[in-house]
Amino acid sequence: MKEDQIALAYIRVKDRLKGTVRRITQRPEDVEDILQDAYINTYCAAKKAEIDNPEAFLAKTARNLALNHINSYYEKNAQQMGENVEQIVIPDSTQVEDQVASQNRFLDLCIAVRTLPPQCRKVFVLKKVYGYSHKEIALEMNISEKTIEKHITKGIKHCVKYFASLDEEMIKEKSGIANEPRKIRL
Repeated sequence: MKEDQIALAYIRVKDRLKGTVRRITQRPEDVEDILQDAYINTYCAAKKAEIDNPEAFLAKTARNLALNHINSYYEKNAQQMGENVEQIVIPDSTQVEDQVASQNRFLDLCIAVRTLPPQCRKVFVLKKVYGYSHKEIALEMNISEKTIEKHITKGIKHCVKYFASLDEEMIKEKSGIANEPRKIRL
């Protein structure tokens, strides 16, 4: 495939790709970088093998890069939040204790979501964090709306089960039953 064909395909779909990447990442400053990476990846792939539909290839590449970007962004933030929680000195204040408890619950939610299978996690994050509709997710991930419903249901059940196991551990600790360190069960 000629370099010109990739460049022309990129020019034709660039505006549409910008919208897609912006919706996924919610960070305008990352859109251009992701689009450039999508172009470079497509260009390199075209040197190795024939690409029948460069526009579709660009779209799929940009979408995957954007999804990878949000996954790494959440992992980084969850890790930083964990480090920040360890550094907090808690004064005697109900409000501060509530904030810390809320941060801990959020960190627990991040851990629960990270343990979901990759496709289920992407669907769950797009729906619950970014507010995508089932139809938007179906178009974005090229899967049926029924599959999306199953992934969301699986994600919710998984998170509920995860939090129930944490609550059970806390009850045991308060009652003095548990002498073992906290275990995460899924």
